[in-house]
Amino acid sequence: MDLQTTLIGVFIALLFIFPFVYMNQAAKLRSRKALGHLRNLALQHQSDIGMFEYMSGFSCGLSTNEKKFFAMKKHGTDVISYQVDLTEINHCSLNNINRSVSGSGSSAIVTDSIELVFHHTDKAAGTTVVTVYNAEQDNPTLAGELQFAEKWQKTISGLLQHGRKK
Repeated sequence: MDLQTTLIGVFIALLFIFPFVYMNQAAKLRSRKALGHLRNLALQHQSDIGMFEYMSGFSCGLSTNEKKFFAMKKHGTDVISYQVDLTEINHCSLNNINRSVSGSGSSAIVTDSIELVFHHTDKAAGTTVVTVYNAEQDNPTLAGELQFAEKWQKTISGLLQHGRKK
């Protein structure tokens, strides 16, 4: 009787633990695949990836030696890739496009898009916009994309400031 109870308990525990382990392994696999694609993009531009991060279909990385920023955004089967030479960038800003929606006595702020905007030192070149989140194409519920973009904006701005001091 004790062996049977123990086996049932172990089986039930494994039944509850397995989905979490599976989801964790799947997330690691997606991250490794994204890093591989990002490294291939960097190799196409004779560079490497020194710092890397992946979040829900968006991956980005920095090559600190050559001062290049690489990013890839996946929309279904389409992949949009970005390459920004940071030596040609004056500063990086965050563009959080949102709107207020009101209904039935309450209002809420809805985020439509989150973008990293690279402002070139040559004003004629304008800006390069890297879309981190778009409500029309991504999950309508934010899952840390704003914090992700803020972190990368601060990292890139710090790298640009450090480059100017030299």
